[in-house]
Amino acid sequence: NPSAAGRGTKLPPPNVSQHIADANTAVASKNYTNAKFEIQQAILGVELEIGYKILENLPSTVNSMSFDENNDQVSSSGYGFVGFTVGRSYEGNNKVLNFSVVSNNVLISAYSSMMTNASYSSSEGEQKTVNIDGNRGVLRFENGNYELGIPLGQTSIIVFDCDGFADE
Repeated sequence: NPSAAGRGTKLPPPNVSQHIADANTAVASKNYTNAKFEIQQAILGVELEIGYKILENLPSTVNSMSFDENNDQVSSSGYGFVGFTVGRSYEGNNKVLNFSVVSNNVLISAYSSMMTNASYSSSEGEQKTVNIDGNRGVLRFENGNYELGIPLGQTSIIVFDCDGFADE
């Protein structure tokens, strides 16, 4: 798989089944430090596979904009979705749409505060709460860019960052 300039090749996610087997072996030999490491690697493998599946199910074009697979991003710390991130950028016609799913990130509390606290409302119409298919979110307009954030449960959020769009 060719990679973008300055980036390494995409590494396969950890083998979940192998790491679980290795964890069982470590527990049997009372090597709990290795058992913990093997379980963390298995969790990391699960999280990365979920991220890759999310990317596989995203459209290849949005509003005539396309994406470069080499710029897709999937990352996680392997600690139960802490720091889990999936990202894709679509570009074309002098527009950019950045799509992200992030988990356990400071964005979650910021968007929750904006949706529940009237003091975050902008008197200049730069922000509003929206409802998309029953999911509440916040649409912000700043410096010519639109940003839509939709929390998913208590720990994750989908963010669409749009540059070059004339309206929402």
